[in-house]
Amino acid sequence: MLKIKDSSKFTISLLDNGTHSLRRGIEAFDKARHSRDPMLLKDGIMFLHHGIELMMKQVLVQKSPYLIFENLHDASEKQKVADGKGVSIFMLDKPPRTVTYEESINRVEAFVKPPLLTPRLRERLQSLNELRNQVEHYEITVDRDEVVKILAEIREPLLNLFEGEMPGTKKKLELVKVNRIWNGIENAAKDAMQFENEVYDVVCFFKGQKIPGRLLSAHDPFTLPIFERGKVKRNYRAPDSRVELDIFAEDATGKKWAIETKLTARERHVEIISRVKLYVASAHADVAWVVFSEELSEWSRSLARREEILISGRKELQELKKIVGFEERNSRKQN
Repeated sequence: MLKIKDSSKFTISLLDNGTHSLRRGIEAFDKARHSRDPMLLKDGIMFLHHGIELMMKQVLVQKSPYLIFENLHDASEKQKVADGKGVSIFMLDKPPRTVTYEESINRVEAFVKPPLLTPRLRERLQSLNELRNQVEHYEITVDRDEVVKILAEIREPLLNLFEGEMPGTKKKLELVKVNRIWNGIENAAKDAMQFENEVYDVVCFFKGQKIPGRLLSAHDPFTLPIFERGKVKRNYRAPDSRVELDIFAEDATGKKWAIETKLTARERHVEIISRVKLYVASAHADVAWVVFSEELSEWSRSLARREEILISGRKELQELKKIVGFEERNSRKQN
């Protein structure tokens, strides 16, 4: 709630500040999804991160107002100074430092112990923190599809966590416009997951079949690897890397494949191909393959060949299904 004290001063509560940043983040990300401006994506990530940090601090304050301070000794000394001046501790020239995003989540887990702060939610909140650090301190090479996955996954568990600790929070956050955006994000994530499932199932049928090179945008005929199902992993994160691959597979010879699936507009192909090149290095993979859900341009194929990356479109994927026997197997199952 915005509390007006006089015509020139006002106070925004920690909770209102947090919910405002969360809403701004969702709205900025919605604009970023329909724009090629990377700064909109940066705004979305920064506001979301800021909003979650503030709301975690509000959860801590409800347990004890001192839990948000980084150094309790420093805070206690400065509280005495603030009391002597009759002002808030945060009105001092050098107020005590409060805890970081990561530490606020650690303290909520340690001192508040909400059962809804699950290991999976913590993992996705950590992924958001890594994205935020990247866009704030390094080059902006963030994958929009990765942000979509994170936002879709954290929506319900995060809102339920905040609602459980701060009743009425969901009402503040689930405005009509914000809900519409959230729903669009979740639908996009669902479509992406269905396509990823489709590609994963096909990859599991790779048993050394020989195929025309054009199905992978290669010039020469190509022999597919032999993958055992246990060697094909989903949502794989390489050790000491923040990169999460859609599919990571190791063939019978030990050669490692980094596989990404993309539902995206054609104008983003160059951005994606360049990023996958980095993914391969980060995951110590030998082969990179990107599967797009749409048709490919010859320009995209040429770029991929130049970067030594395999790419396929929807048409090529359908042909692959027939060659590896995936469609025949599904047909027998249905009959």
